[in-house]
Amino acid sequence: MGGMVRALALLSAVLALALLPSNLVATALPLLRQEWAASATQMGWVVAAYQVGYAVAVLVILPLTDRAPTARVIAAGAALSAIAFVPFGFVAHDVWSASALRIVAGAGLASVYLPGVRVVAAAVRPDRRGFAVSLYVSAFYVGASLSLWASGQLLSTLDWRGAALVLGLIALLGLPIALIAQRGLPKTGSGRSAVLRPQVLRHGPLLRTILAYSGHSWELYVSRGWLAAFLASVLIGSGLSQVESAAEGGKWAALMAGLGTVGVWLGGWLSDRWGRARSAMTIAAASGLLSLTFGFLGGSAWSALVAIGCVYGILLAADSGIYSASVTEHAPEGQLGSAQAAQAFIGFLASAISPVAAGTVLDLGGGYGGAFILGGLASLSGAVILLPLALTAHRAAPYDVKRVDTVKSFMATIEPRRGGGIAVPLPFDPSVEWGAKDRHDVTGTVAGHKVRGKLRQVDEQHYLELGPAWCRDASVAPGSSVPVSLGPEGPQVDAMAPDLATAFEHEPEARHFFESLATFYRKNFMRWIDQAKRPETRARRITETIATLKAGKRER
Repeated sequence: MGGMVRALALLSAVLALALLPSNLVATALPLLRQEWAASATQMGWVVAAYQVGYAVAVLVILPLTDRAPTARVIAAGAALSAIAFVPFGFVAHDVWSASALRIVAGAGLASVYLPGVRVVAAAVRPDRRGFAVSLYVSAFYVGASLSLWASGQLLSTLDWRGAALVLGLIALLGLPIALIAQRGLPKTGSGRSAVLRPQVLRHGPLLRTILAYSGHSWELYVSRGWLAAFLASVLIGSGLSQVESAAEGGKWAALMAGLGTVGVWLGGWLSDRWGRARSAMTIAAASGLLSLTFGFLGGSAWSALVAIGCVYGILLAADSGIYSASVTEHAPEGQLGSAQAAQAFIGFLASAISPVAAGTVLDLGGGYGGAFILGGLASLSGAVILLPLALTAHRAAPYDVKRVDTVKSFMATIEPRRGGGIAVPLPFDPSVEWGAKDRHDVTGTVAGHKVRGKLRQVDEQHYLELGPAWCRDASVAPGSSVPVSLGPEGPQVDAMAPDLATAFEHEPEARHFFESLATFYRKNFMRWIDQAKRPETRARRITETIATLKAGKRER
C-alpha cells in the first residue's frame, strides 16, 4: 500500500507540472487577442490547439502502452510538455506559431495523463479503483487551476512572455520526478499489439462511456477556454482596467477550477458505492443544467456569481475520474491502450472543437450565455447516452458483480513453476476466505498485469500458476516480490439477487456444484435467468436451474 501511495503522489505531481503552463493562453487571452489582432474564433483555435495535439498523439502513444513500459512513456511526455512551453514567449508571435507550440505540448500531456490512469487502475483493487483513479485525475484539475492562478499572479508583475518562461521552467521539474517514479511502478505493457485497434468501439458499454466522456470534455473545455475571459468581462464592466481584469479573472477562475479537485474525489467515491454509470449520469445532468444558465449571470452580484461558479467548478469535474476508471474496466483484454486512445481522441477532439464553437457564438453576438449553453447541451446529451447503461448496470449488479470484500490484496514472492512459467503463492486458504469449492477460478492483477485462472493446491499451499510468457517480464520473474490482487471470478452466490440467493441457501448441494463450475457455465445460467421478462418466468427458471445443478449437469 505504501508503494502505491508513493507512486500515486509522484505521478500526480508529474501530471500537475505538465499542466502548469497550459492555461497561460486562456488567462492572457484578452491581451493576446489585442496584440495579435485576432478574432475570438482564432483565439479559440489557439486554446484548442493543445487538445488537437493531445488527440492526434494518443492514437500512436496510448496503443504503445499495451506493450511498451508505461513509466518510460510518462517520463518522455513530461519532458516534451515542458520543452514546448519554455520557448513559447520567444517563438509565439501570432495565432499560428502559438498554435504549433501548443500542439507539441498537448502531445506531451498525452504521454502523461491516461498512461498514468492505466498504472493507477492496475495497481488497486476494483472496489477502490474509482476513488484511486479520481485521486490521480484530480491532479489534472490541480494542475489546471494552478496554471490559471499562477498565470494570473505572473501577469500582475510580468508580461505574458516572461510568465510563459517561468511556468515552462517550473514544469521541467516533472522529468526528474517521473524518472524517480519509474522505480515503484508496476509493469503494464502485456498486450499482443502496440497499434491502434478501432474495433474496441464495437463494445457497447465502452462506446457509451466514451461518448458520455466526450460530452463531459466539451462542456469542460468551454469553461476552461472562456471562464477566465467571462469573469474578466464582468470585472471590466465594474470599472477595472483590461490588464487588472485579466489578472483577477484568472485568479477567480483558478479558484472555481481548483474546487473541481474536491468534485473529482466525491465523484470517484460515489462511483465505488453507487455504480460508475449511474453516478456519471447524475453528475452530467446536474452540471449540464447549470451550464444552461451560468453565462447569463454576468449581471448578478459578484459574490453570487463566485458562489455559483464554485458549485459549477465542482460539478464540472466530478465525473472525470469515473469515465477513466470505467474505460479500464470495459476495455477488452490486452487492448486497454486502444480503448484509452479511442477515449482520448474522441473526447479531446470534442474539447478541441468546443472552445472554437464557443468563440464563434461570441463573434455572432450570442454572448457568454450562448457560449455556455453549448457546454450544457453536450453534458446533458452525455447523461442521456449513459441512461441505458446505468439501468442495465443497476439491474445486473445484484448477481453479476462479485462482492467487493472478496478481493484480497497482498505481496507475493514469485516461485518457479514446474514445466516453465511462474507460480504465485497465496498467503491464505481460498476455501476459508471464499467458501469451500471443488475449484477456485480467480481474476485480478499480478504486478499490475491483468490475470485470470484456476488455483492449484500443492500440499497445504495454494498457487495461481501462469505460463512461460510471464517470464518475459523481469518484474515477475522467480524470486521477485510483487503486489497481487485476486478475487473469485464470475457470479458469486453471496452477491446475487435475494430470490436466487435464497434458492441456493435452501439447496446447498446445488450451490456447491454451482460454485465449483467454471465461470463460463455459471455466467450462462445467470444470463438465462436475467433474460426473463416476467417475474413468473424468472421464478420458473430459477427452479429449473436449481434442479439442473442438483442433477450434476453443467448446462441446461
